[in-house]
Amino acid sequence: MAATELEICNAALSRLGAPAITSLSDADKKSQTCSLMYPRTRDNLLRSHPWNFALKRVELLPYVGTVNYGTDVITTTVAPATGTKISFYSSSNGVPSPLQTGVVYYAINLNATTFKVALTYADSLVPTPIDLVDDWVVTSFYFGLVPAFGYSMQFPLPTDYLRVVKLDPSDIEYKIEGSYLLCNDSSVNMLYVSKITDVTKYEAMFDHLLSVMLAHEMSYSLVQSVNLKNTLAQEVQILLRDVRSADAQEGTPDDFDFNTWLEARY
Repeated sequence: MAATELEICNAALSRLGAPAITSLSDADKKSQTCSLMYPRTRDNLLRSHPWNFALKRVELLPYVGTVNYGTDVITTTVAPATGTKISFYSSSNGVPSPLQTGVVYYAINLNATTFKVALTYADSLVPTPIDLVDDWVVTSFYFGLVPAFGYSMQFPLPTDYLRVVKLDPSDIEYKIEGSYLLCNDSSVNMLYVSKITDVTKYEAMFDHLLSVMLAHEMSYSLVQSVNLKNTLAQEVQILLRDVRSADAQEGTPDDFDFNTWLEARY
């Protein structure tokens, strides 16, 4: 198991017959090529298969908001931008009156964590917030972002997200657009491939495959050999099959469809 990114890069350089480097930040061509190609190759390989070490489970939920009735200001973790469509979901005590669940409103952003609510998009720009009725029973509640059209909910994806593996409910209709998952459900369980940058988390076979793929990606730039590039491509094909097969045997088999551009590329 490799201890550093540098070791993986030097393993790739060794496949090309090139001397090892001492740092990815040096100004020489080998170091700069490794620095450029390593993260791209790593992420493409991670996306290509539901690697056990890279899988994470998360429950996507609406945001939690708390209200100050004296100012009608709602506080949350990340306040929506002005003009963003939002919809409220009932907590055990309901939602602040006169707001109603399932109705689309618009945000008036105050800062990174606070906002007010407007009835229309035009009101959010003026701004003209809704006057919330003082009700200190309802102090916290749920709200979600609403896409412009097509779906009723918009969840921000985890910051380390690379690819969806499976959603629960399994029959959910969804789209990934930018850094959001769009759907019509108020909560979603997601199994996804995460962006693992800590190489100590990688399996040894993954390390080896990554170094060979990296050698292939850098081959023409560093040694200008089409024959070597083709030879490495063939080796990547064999390794991809073997490593994926070994990884898939660690646990009860799942029915994942992970056909990717890697099969066509190599």
